[in-house]
Amino acid sequence: MKRSRLGIAKKRRALLETRWGSILLSWDLLAAVPAGIAASVAPTVSDAVSSSAPAVLLTATAVSAAILALVLAAVSFIAFVVDQQFLQLIRRTVGGADDLRRTFLAVAAVAAAAIAVTLVVALVWPALGDAPWWLQAPSFSLGSILFLWAVFGAVQLVDLSLFLAGKREEFAAHVEQARQARRRVS
Repeated sequence: MKRSRLGIAKKRRALLETRWGSILLSWDLLAAVPAGIAASVAPTVSDAVSSSAPAVLLTATAVSAAILALVLAAVSFIAFVVDQQFLQLIRRTVGGADDLRRTFLAVAAVAAAAIAVTLVVALVWPALGDAPWWLQAPSFSLGSILFLWAVFGAVQLVDLSLFLAGKREEFAAHVEQARQARRRVS
């Protein structure tokens, strides 16, 4: 049994190294899907929750827009502060500038999709009020999944940014130590 578990773990790790695998097997999506599906149950079983669904979805739209704005601001900031040392650090820690850019752009794309879907579902929800649950649930679920994926993705970006900040500090300390050692030698 151990052999098959190890085989599955190796395959998962290998998939995580691919462009799509790193997105589709990330913890943020894996957490957002069941949470979004669970959230879709409430408006289908409660008229009170169903009547407030447009307000909830519009709030998700606004929060998703804020996440998108923050991600785009972060990308712009990183584009201006990238120097040769930071590029070396990125290559050593997160696979290079392309991988870092892809991570930020994936969260931005999910946030943009969440904006579009939650806004459309909020606008059509009154027409879905008398619709069967199998029409309501997928609509609310898709908006919820995208919204939660954007939120969890933003958390992941904060974690990545803090990691890089710590590594940059370590890198700067090593550079300063090397400079001091060179001064002592000369």
